[in-house]
Amino acid sequence: VEAYQAQLDDWARAAAPGVEAATDGAGVVAALNAVLFGEQRFRGNAEQYFDPENSYLDRVIARRRGIPITLCCLYQFVARRLGLPVVGIGMPGHFLCRYQDAQGEWLIDAFHGGRLVTRSEARQRLAHFFSMADSDGSILLQPISPRRCLQRMIANLHVIHQERRDTAEARRLQQYLILLSR
Repeated sequence: VEAYQAQLDDWARAAAPGVEAATDGAGVVAALNAVLFGEQRFRGNAEQYFDPENSYLDRVIARRRGIPITLCCLYQFVARRLGLPVVGIGMPGHFLCRYQDAQGEWLIDAFHGGRLVTRSEARQRLAHFFSMADSDGSILLQPISPRRCLQRMIANLHVIHQERRDTAEARRLQQYLILLSR
């Protein structure tokens, strides 16, 4: 654990000069993106999206590939080391980060290299899952707690192992979900 924490610390130190020089949220995001998606080459693993390795943070760090939720967690861990208020947005079927300051908010798609997403784009994505006739989807763009994020990561793994017919691992993960639901 200490080695991974030290690596996150190093990435935060590398991003710090760019973050400090930024004049707006887009500049802050660009500084983080330059380190994580530029220098460190993290990316979404679209080719093997359902590989369980994409859901374990140690493997994501080692392989530099992950799924939206794990890449957003990584993004948050680095941002927090810089004192930046980056939170996870648990949209159905996707996961984003949000950086917000007095000037505005920036939605970040870590799976796609830290691409900025407008609220309108996020709402369009949500419309694929829900009828938005009576709502703008704002409730679905609210931050989720670290506990809920962990539940979602484990639920993803549970489904993967069920589909692979790995019943022992699926049962083990189900026990974690039960414990976290209390």
